[in-house]
Amino acid sequence: MRSLSSERVFDWLLHLYPPGFRAEYGGEMAQVFGDCYRDARGAGRSRMVALWLATLADTTVSAGKERLEEGFGMTASTWVRWGGAAAMLGGLVWMWAMTVMAMRFPGVPNVADRETGDLMPLLLAAMLLIMVGLAGLMARYRGVTSSLGRLGFALALGGSLLAPITAVLSSWVELAWLVFVVSFLAMIVGIVVLAADLLRQGAVPRAALLALALAALLLLAFNTEDARAWLGVPFGAVWVWLGALLWSGRASAYSS
Repeated sequence: MRSLSSERVFDWLLHLYPPGFRAEYGGEMAQVFGDCYRDARGAGRSRMVALWLATLADTTVSAGKERLEEGFGMTASTWVRWGGAAAMLGGLVWMWAMTVMAMRFPGVPNVADRETGDLMPLLLAAMLLIMVGLAGLMARYRGVTSSLGRLGFALALGGSLLAPITAVLSSWVELAWLVFVVSFLAMIVGIVVLAADLLRQGAVPRAALLALALAALLLLAFNTEDARAWLGVPFGAVWVWLGALLWSGRASAYSS
């Protein structure tokens, strides 16, 4: 990709920001990108790929935040608090749905699956609320995360959106199951990467961030058909915990 075409692509990305923000900071951002691009071009293809991944992740986070603040007239601190409220509610709904699922009669291999269809709308609603909580978490720690953390956030957000939707559609659309698996893994990887980056940067409370990463990893062993369905419950519990911290303002950028 030549420098000119890359600059045009970045100029297009800048249009994701609100007009006022773009007018004030767009020129400076384009200049910084141009400098980074020239450095990456001389360092090889892997450096170029890393630059674009970091640029796309950062644009997803920052442009979305600016659009939300402009559209709803919300400051960052207000968005963090409402993100915390959404995380608490989403976590509670998720825990309830997972508990009900785990307490039902297990499925019989090659005969019948455990009945979960009526719970899917609840899990979808829970994931949408948790997505808002994830955005609140990112807004709280925006100045702390590195480009790797922002990439993790983008993966987690995209996976959280696609996974429950494609899970519902998989009963009718064959390809949807494959998209679900990829989205589910992207969500888990993204959450683990984001939590690990925040821990590395010294964000607190460390116990909650570590619990978030572990709860996400537990989902790798989750199975709707047997006792492993209980492994989905901690994921909701951690989001209730994180949501309470965000709402109360006890989530800090750095340890003391």
